[in-house]
Amino acid sequence: MMNNPADHPGRGAERTLIGNIADLTAVRDTEHLEFSLLKSLHQLLQPQDLILYKRHNDGHLLAEMRYTADGGDVQIDGLTVPEIIDQADFTVSNRYAEAHVDYALNLFSLFESRFYQVYLLVQTESELSGYHSDLITGLMDIYSNFCNLLEDAQKDQLTGLANRNSFDKYIKKIYQQVSQYSDLETGTGGAGKAPVYWMALLDVDHFKNINDNFGHLYGDEVLVLLAQTMQHKLRRNDMLFRYGGEEFVLVAECGDEHGAREMFERLRSAVEQRNFPQLGTVTVSIGVTRISPKIMPVTLLEYADQALYHSKDSGRNQVTFYGDMESSGGLKVAGGEVELF
Repeated sequence: MMNNPADHPGRGAERTLIGNIADLTAVRDTEHLEFSLLKSLHQLLQPQDLILYKRHNDGHLLAEMRYTADGGDVQIDGLTVPEIIDQADFTVSNRYAEAHVDYALNLFSLFESRFYQVYLLVQTESELSGYHSDLITGLMDIYSNFCNLLEDAQKDQLTGLANRNSFDKYIKKIYQQVSQYSDLETGTGGAGKAPVYWMALLDVDHFKNINDNFGHLYGDEVLVLLAQTMQHKLRRNDMLFRYGGEEFVLVAECGDEHGAREMFERLRSAVEQRNFPQLGTVTVSIGVTRISPKIMPVTLLEYADQALYHSKDSGRNQVTFYGDMESSGGLKVAGGEVELF
C-alpha cells in the first residue's frame, strides 16, 4: 500500500528544500547565485527582512540585495554600511545575533574573497531555532563553495579583475538591456530613454620593454598595480576586465559623449600620474566606441581596436574615440589584432 503524502507533514518542506538546493547548484552566475540563495531562505524562513550585503575591502558597500515576497531588488548607489556589520564580531563564529523586543536580528558572514566580503542579514519575529540555524549554515556552505568555483571561473587570477569569459557574458547582458529600446540613438523606445554604454580597449604602452628590461615577474606586478589604479578611478557600476596579456576592456555607462570623454581621460591621467617602483611612469593607450544593439560585439571590438591603434600610432598615452576617426575619414586597418570570440 502506497503512503499518502499527507501522512508526512514535513515532506512538502523537504521537497522545497531539495528543489531549492538543486536550483542553487545549477546557477553559473554570481548574481543569480545570490538571488537563488535569498529566494530559498525566504521560502523556508518567511522572515520580516532578508538582505545580502556585499562590501569592498576598503569599507564601502558594493551592493545591497533585499528579497521580499514580491521578489528581489538590488541597490548599488548611495549605500551606507549598516551599524550591525561594524559591530559584529566574527572571530569565534560566522554568526552574530541581536535580540530585540519585537524582532531578532541574525547577521551571517557568508563569504570572503581577496577583494570583498558578503554578509546576510535575517530579521525574524523571534530567535531562530536550532533547525533553522543549521539550515542557513548548510545553505551558506553551498553558497560559499560555489562562490569559490565561480571566482575561479570568472576572475583573472593575477589582477583579480573579471576575465575574458566574464566579459563575454556581461556584454550579452548589456545587449539584452539596450535591445529593449527600439531606438538607442534617440532613446525613443517604449521603456523610456535608452542607457548609453561605451566600450574601451586599453593597452599598456611599451609593455614588451618592461618585460625585457625587468623580467616577467615585474611585468606582472605592473599589471596588478595598474588594475588597482584603474579600479580606484571607476564608478561602482563600471566593469573592467583583463582581456589578455597587457590588454584590458572597460564597459561604462555615460549619458553623453562629453561625460564619456571626461571619464576616460581621467582614467588615462590617473595611470600616468601613478609612480611605479623602478619604472616611474607607465602609460596606457585607449580606444573607445559606443555600444549599439545594431552592431555586433565582435564588430564593436574591431572599432575599439582601430581607435586603440590610432592612439598608439599617434604617440601613445592618449584616448581616441572611434566616432572621431569615422567623421574625419581617418579609418584604417588596425595595426594589431584582437582575438575575438
